[in-house]
Amino acid sequence: MNEKHQDIINTRWPQPSPRGRMPLEIRAKIFMPFSALKGLTQALHHRIHFPEPLPRPIPLPAPPRCRPTASPR
Repeated sequence: MNEKHQDIINTRWPQPSPRGRMPLEIRAKIFMPFSALKGLTQALHHRIHFPEPLPRPIPLPAPPRCRPTASPR
């Protein structure tokens, strides 16, 4: 056996509380009011029901032409 982990092999771990674990449905309800992106739902609803026309693309100027340089000797 690997001697590196000998100190934790026979360690006693905490026992579950006498109340037992909280059911997953109740745990989920605790976090329901939290929204990491506040207003995202309303913004998406507005975007879907009141779409804005896309702006016309702005034409970009042509890139400058490169002049050939003299090769180093």
